[in-house]
Amino acid sequence: MISDVGQNTDIPKDVVGGGLDLIGDVADAVRGDDGDATAAAAAAANLGPAPPPNWMQANLATLGDRTLRNLAIPGSHDAGMSSFSDNSKTGFGTEANTRTQTLDLAGQLAAGARYFDIRPVISGGVFRAGHYSFVAPIKSFQGANGQLISEMIDQINAFTKDNKELVVLNLSHDLNTDLPNDSFRPFDQAEYDRLFNDLLRLENRFVAPSDPTTVDLTTLKLNDFIGGGKAAVVLVVEPGAINVGEFANQGFYKYGQFNAFNSFSNKDDANAMISDQLNKLNQQRPANYFLLSWTATQQNEQVIVGPSILDLADTANALLFTKLIPALSNDKFPNIVYLDDYKRSEFTSLTLQINQQFRAQ
Repeated sequence: MISDVGQNTDIPKDVVGGGLDLIGDVADAVRGDDGDATAAAAAAANLGPAPPPNWMQANLATLGDRTLRNLAIPGSHDAGMSSFSDNSKTGFGTEANTRTQTLDLAGQLAAGARYFDIRPVISGGVFRAGHYSFVAPIKSFQGANGQLISEMIDQINAFTKDNKELVVLNLSHDLNTDLPNDSFRPFDQAEYDRLFNDLLRLENRFVAPSDPTTVDLTTLKLNDFIGGGKAAVVLVVEPGAINVGEFANQGFYKYGQFNAFNSFSNKDDANAMISDQLNKLNQQRPANYFLLSWTATQQNEQVIVGPSILDLADTANALLFTKLIPALSNDKFPNIVYLDDYKRSEFTSLTLQINQQFRAQ
């Protein structure tokens, strides 16, 4: 890709038709031939029927009393980049090096993703998702735009109207692109305040019952968020220089209040990426809330000639079914399983399998 700039009990089978209702030999299936597509396909198939769109509510009887630190949830990397806006791209921005998702946010929500990496940009005075990086040799930002923020708000509201789920939006990598592309800059406070006001249109924003300015959200139970039969939308603001201010009592939180260790591998080889991420998992858990960045990154000429981000994701995501679960234990499992191209409900089924097999003591 145009390189990222990193910021950082047994469950009854009748709980839900699909999801945690998994056939008994799935643990053996995921231990198949590491790089073999047939083994990966078999492992994915053995995860059973697709979980329902409201998989959190459907499994609340068994998952509700766990804190977020003792849960795994699926996440989407660069979640707003399911489309490619040709009229917004820079000279070296292409669909192959900026598009990270096939499904829009509505599709990702329906497939089960619950943690979303949203990277807002200002383009033509409008807030969109964007995927840009500074390219030092040519001293400019390169990239392109994806979904409108307003469209994503509408899609989240439509989803949470019918599905009383927890949805986490992490805001980061903001850029004002209404400038020459050698001068793009992060949002200032006024621009973020404008974005916050737009985001007030999100329904079901979660306000912590304790002091929302100091709460560590990862120590709350899933029931604390959605146990009352309401959806919960959490907005996490990553840039440290931005003041949440009055929005702190309206569902907006600083990154330190949902502090996921997040360090991508910056490798294009899937096996090297997996080794990097599993090593970091072993170093960081259980002390820290942990985001497993199962994402391969374009290197050097790949940005121009490929493979595309989505091609790299196909390879990496297949290996999720054969390489992840065998590497985990009760105190060493990820809290967020973070993917490019979140298009398969099997990814959610796998995350539910993690919650079934592993629980910190």
